[in-house]
Amino acid sequence: MQSHIRRGAGGDGGGKRVVTGPIAEFSDYLLKEKRCSAHTAAAYRSDLAQFAESLAADSPDAAFDPSAVGPEQVRDWLAGLVRAGMNKRSVSRKLASIRAFFAFRGRHHGAAADPTAGIRVRLHPAEGGLSLIHI
Repeated sequence: MQSHIRRGAGGDGGGKRVVTGPIAEFSDYLLKEKRCSAHTAAAYRSDLAQFAESLAADSPDAAFDPSAVGPEQVRDWLAGLVRAGMNKRSVSRKLASIRAFFAFRGRHHGAAADPTAGIRVRLHPAEGGLSLIHI
């Protein structure tokens, strides 16, 4: 199953993201089964939509296929966020969103691979920066 992400009304390409497929299914799971707040589910959905959009940067009409995601795509996206100056808490939350999504896929769809396995966000206070490690 693939997710489709498109922008809602807004004329300028802005507007609210409309998400279907696995991301929407995960959001429903968070709301109905995990009983997360609407705010939490929306934050996870937004993080996943941003990740999916980054993967489709070269072909905007391409659908998000979770089975095609590998560790390098996760690391590249997170590294881009670090380079853009995002703080550790925000980068870590985005990683947690992706990690929760792939854990859900493993439990409910038998997906074997978790592309987030071993990826960690580290803060280096002495150097004043963040790094990603893959263990």
